[in-house]
Amino acid sequence: MSTPRAAKRPITSEDIERAAEILGDKARRDVSLAPFTTYRVGGSAALHVHISSMEDLHQVSEALAEVDMDVLVIGRGSNMLVSDSGFSGVALTFGAFADYIDLPQKDDYPGTAPLALFGGSVTLPVAARQSVKRGLTGLEWGVGVPGSIGGAVRMNAGGHGSDMASSLESVRVFHLRKGREFELETDDLGLRFRGSALTDHHVVLSATLRLGWLSEGDSGEGRLTEIVRWRRENQPGGQNAGSVFVNPVPGEVSAGALIDECGLRGFRIGTAQVSEKHANFIQADESGLSHDVVAVMAEVRRRVYEQHGHQLRSEIRLVGFDAEANPQFADVLSSESDTSVATIRLEQIIERIFSSESRPDASIPMSVLSGSQLPSQEADLSPEVLDELREAFAKDPTGGIAQPETSRVVIVDPSIVEIESVEEVDVTTGETGSSSTRVVIVDEDLRQSTDDDFPADTQSQTVHHAPTSTRVRIFDEDGLDVSLAEIVEP
Repeated sequence: MSTPRAAKRPITSEDIERAAEILGDKARRDVSLAPFTTYRVGGSAALHVHISSMEDLHQVSEALAEVDMDVLVIGRGSNMLVSDSGFSGVALTFGAFADYIDLPQKDDYPGTAPLALFGGSVTLPVAARQSVKRGLTGLEWGVGVPGSIGGAVRMNAGGHGSDMASSLESVRVFHLRKGREFELETDDLGLRFRGSALTDHHVVLSATLRLGWLSEGDSGEGRLTEIVRWRRENQPGGQNAGSVFVNPVPGEVSAGALIDECGLRGFRIGTAQVSEKHANFIQADESGLSHDVVAVMAEVRRRVYEQHGHQLRSEIRLVGFDAEANPQFADVLSSESDTSVATIRLEQIIERIFSSESRPDASIPMSVLSGSQLPSQEADLSPEVLDELREAFAKDPTGGIAQPETSRVVIVDPSIVEIESVEEVDVTTGETGSSSTRVVIVDEDLRQSTDDDFPADTQSQTVHHAPTSTRVRIFDEDGLDVSLAEIVEP
């Protein structure tokens, strides 16, 4: 993965001072980031904030709105390498407020796949073991991955034939640039092999996973034990961030195998070397330099391309490195762009949600859809008119046959509400599908005379001559997506 987004201009000491002033006591200056990563190397962050609550996230959002500076979200730091020169923005680490697990009971999901909720700060090994303890399966692969749920979502972490995308249902995200929370579906996240559309502006607060139940007599403990054993036998410990390069062709071409075939096990530059145990791991010495780690990465990448024709892409996040200051590393540092098509699409989805929710009365209230309350804008309509409308549209327009007693009719003014992406019912036939509830949208002037030239009004006249205008539309309740209903500005 690449470095966080570059700011529009270099950060100045005045910028840091202003951000620190907004963040108050939460901000610390020049904090070493090495202890927050598994590489244990690298420089300091200009500002560091330990997030203990949602209020802290909102405070960071306020600072970013005032000062255009980079932000770095750190989970468990198991997939990150910080440059020796450090990070010029604000780095965030997280406390226990997002460290929670909500697992289902088997009786809650008879015959269906159970849903499990994990806070973004929960570690994958804990999530895997707690799930198995509850009798759930599908997350065992995470027992050997020292990352957090939030980080695993962002990079679509995986192993042993599975990954986050295999079970992820939805995520709750806080957008640092907008200062808002959003619920996002899996399809919105642009998940790919060891990557996603998420950036450092997106803090994963929680993730909902659809798992399965272990079969009768299977405790799941054997699977966990086998994964841990395999990891210990095949992967090195010490100061590293796991696999350095993404497999060029997942499931077919292994980055580790390509590096091994180049004879690079044990290859060293300064304080960093390719692991003797696993060729896709690069180890850092105690008190080593991240510069040396990237130098090894660059040389490995060059040799693999020369001998095999594959351009290896970094799987770890390279933070604070400057390609202009280190032109010899330019290929490594630019091997993946933060601003992908998937990221642009995700921001468009969030912007649409934000625009809808940020308006007052942005959607049709459920009380209106249930028929228990009409929009306040219709309060001046006479009860007689509303009763006539309800009576008219509660019947079958094609023959005047009343709908079942469970039918509900909702009257909505189109000058107030606009509904997008809804399949309209053919008002000339009155076909409304299987739903017993209809949403009827009529003009604000409900006393307007009908006009036989318009099919909608002609249709209305066949039903007790309801005094509607030409803008009648009838929808099945099943086809009405409340989240897309917006109040139209006058």
